[in-house]
Amino acid sequence: MCVPSTPKPVMPGTLLPSHFSLEFSIRPNVLAFPKYQTTTSDHEKARAAVCLDANENSAGSCLAVAPKDEPRIFDAPMRWWRNMLQGSINIDNLHRYPSASQVSLRRRVAQWRGLDSINQVGLGSGASDVVDIITRMICTPGQDKILISPPTFDLYKVCATLQGVGVEECVQSLADDGTFHVPVEQICATLSEDPHIKLLILASPGNPTGSLIPINQIQRILDLNAFKGIVVVDEAYIDFTPTATQASALQLLPRYNNLIVVQSLSKSHGLAGIRVGMAIAHPAIIDIFSKVQMPYKLSSVVLDIAERALSESGQTSALALQRQIMADRDSLVKMLADPLLTRNRIGTAIGGQSANFVLVPIVTQGERDDVLARRLTEQLREQHAISIRYVGGQPGCKGCVRITVGTARELNTLREALRTVLLELD
Repeated sequence: MCVPSTPKPVMPGTLLPSHFSLEFSIRPNVLAFPKYQTTTSDHEKARAAVCLDANENSAGSCLAVAPKDEPRIFDAPMRWWRNMLQGSINIDNLHRYPSASQVSLRRRVAQWRGLDSINQVGLGSGASDVVDIITRMICTPGQDKILISPPTFDLYKVCATLQGVGVEECVQSLADDGTFHVPVEQICATLSEDPHIKLLILASPGNPTGSLIPINQIQRILDLNAFKGIVVVDEAYIDFTPTATQASALQLLPRYNNLIVVQSLSKSHGLAGIRVGMAIAHPAIIDIFSKVQMPYKLSSVVLDIAERALSESGQTSALALQRQIMADRDSLVKMLADPLLTRNRIGTAIGGQSANFVLVPIVTQGERDDVLARRLTEQLREQHAISIRYVGGQPGCKGCVRITVGTARELNTLREALRTVLLELD
């Protein structure tokens, strides 16, 4: 005889059938796992006036003209795009499903990255969606694991955990000079010893470290005979390093069929709002990727905009954006070294500077101050409408905040706000 258990009152104020149990219905690992918080998760709060927390491309989009009060070196091509886009989105066929094969955009990506075939390209709704698809494609829930190397992007663990996939970690070391190092030998040993690990996810440049992983270290892992799984290298920020071509793992694809490189248009082209990410790998892997992915993942409008961004003129504007971000990054690092700030608890930036953000310790008497880092983040938001990201919970990042590269005007606003808040917190 089946005796139903008494349901717990899990949603106060909501009318539910008396026999319904949320705990029975929902997978336990999903119930137990905290919700992943993005910078726009809290719908009760409007986005800050100065958003330096989400690693968006603060210089703008390659398809939109720069603000009049912030002229850019790429104004001419931007004006061209503005004129071209006016009234150019085709709305006549919105009653039809978009292309499921996405051939046209995949061809653009292949040309952009110098690939041999469009069959090496899979598309998703942003790099995070691509990672989620890869995890589902490779790992069996309740049996397999992924390996990550924190400090790194939190979403790798979120994707695995919500799918019932285990997570192993090999923590990066932090040298005295403030540089992070991926523990390659420890990773190789862990992969060799645990046959349940089927997927390794590395980020280069890392988030929040901003550091590149040397190509020879990635090769060391790809050559590991004991590991029969797949290595993913997330390169969402690769275009913000001056040596992008030499630093990218794309150059390894002709030699390794156990490699997937993940990239995005969100950062490099300033198109976070349309959500386009790419998985680039051997055609056999991409064929399976498309099998796992839901059909019609990208809308007709998104496909059209992304193709325009990867046209010759779009690329010209994107390259100008990337140069602007790299120049503004240097300005941000210089600004943070202002004696008025360093005397008031702003430490020297750590990690690498190959992304569109910097990692900054907040210190008290020479020691990282986690409490102060949290308070600083809160006060900037509440009193000055400036958002930066507290990342002190990550290994090696105690007392640290991550600041996205902003425009000259945003950096000036941040400087004045930091001076005010730090004096108040002193």
